[in-house]
Amino acid sequence: MGGTSGGWRKSTFSDQSDCVEVKFSTGQVMVRNSRRPEAVPLAFPLDRWNDFISGIASGEFFPTRSRK
Repeated sequence: MGGTSGGWRKSTFSDQSDCVEVKFSTGQVMVRNSRRPEAVPLAFPLDRWNDFISGIASGEFFPTRSRK
């Protein structure tokens, strides 16, 4: 992740306009839409965020492809 503005971080792979930003604070992770920084961010407990990231890394959220 790169770029910080007020502690908000976005992926260096983003196109700089349409992305999700995250901000880590004590015991939680906040998530917002970079196009609407004034909106109330979502907040997740740090342990749930870590479960989410682990799920992404393991492929848990990707549908299985049917084989022909």
